[in-house]
Amino acid sequence: MEGFQGALLNVKLPYLAAWTKRRREIAALYLSGIKLADVRLPEQPAYGQSVFHQFTIRHPRRDALREHLAKKEVGTDLIYPVPLHLQKCYASLERGPGSYPVAEKAATTCVSLPIFAELTDAQVDHVIKSINSF
Repeated sequence: MEGFQGALLNVKLPYLAAWTKRRREIAALYLSGIKLADVRLPEQPAYGQSVFHQFTIRHPRRDALREHLAKKEVGTDLIYPVPLHLQKCYASLERGPGSYPVAEKAATTCVSLPIFAELTDAQVDHVIKSINSF
């Protein structure tokens, strides 16, 4: 880490607990509010608690859902659009399509929703309503 990065992180560090608390609040709203059929929401294991750096859902019609959300002015992201074994940098491993079907399925069904501390409850509600109207 360079000095400038360290200085920046040193300024941000006091806010980390509050930001994490807010992301958890947003995640709780998403978890209780999203009722779309066939959606798979993130699960938290009993032994820990997520900081919800990302809030990734799965839906079999992911691309159509993203288009719908874009029309509703809800931003989404594809964090891992290509499974690792199909990326060019791993071609030497000779693991082609079908080698890891679960990873391949996840790559085609996962979509990440907005989850950052500055989201208002009204914005979160808009995301939820937009998903549920799909």
